[in-house]
Amino acid sequence: MPAQLIEFGSKTRELFDRIADALEKLVDVSEGSRDQSSFSGGMLMFIIPDNQADVSYSITAPSATDAEGVAIPDAVLTYEATSSDDSVVSLAPSADGLSGTAHFGAPGQASINVNVSANGQLLGAFGAQFTVTAGPVAAITGGNIAFDGLAEA
Repeated sequence: MPAQLIEFGSKTRELFDRIADALEKLVDVSEGSRDQSSFSGGMLMFIIPDNQADVSYSITAPSATDAEGVAIPDAVLTYEATSSDDSVVSLAPSADGLSGTAHFGAPGQASINVNVSANGQLLGAFGAQFTVTAGPVAAITGGNIAFDGLAEA
């Protein structure tokens, strides 16, 4: 098939330039251009009915490093799991602080945050978001939120 010369209009060229810029940013992130000294965690999202039975939870202890990249010993890390709305999701932690039971109540939204500290200083956090529905769960697929100028830790 012979090569063809395609002439693009200014709007198409602008779109291609934006795609190229976005791909360049993606390559920068995948090559590790992020601040490597930051603590990183994750966030999960669950949609469940309000009649969901209580469930056990467990926290996988993360590894942490200080600003110089030196590992912080697990023995000095502490964890505190809290709910943003106990009427929606409440937690009953075990003595070890790394497990417990979650209870689901009224329809609404709640975030469970696990703060990780060392020697009384907050290092970072990770957690989960819950939407508790009145009755059967509806399906929601996809969705994203981006904040200009901020990179995910």
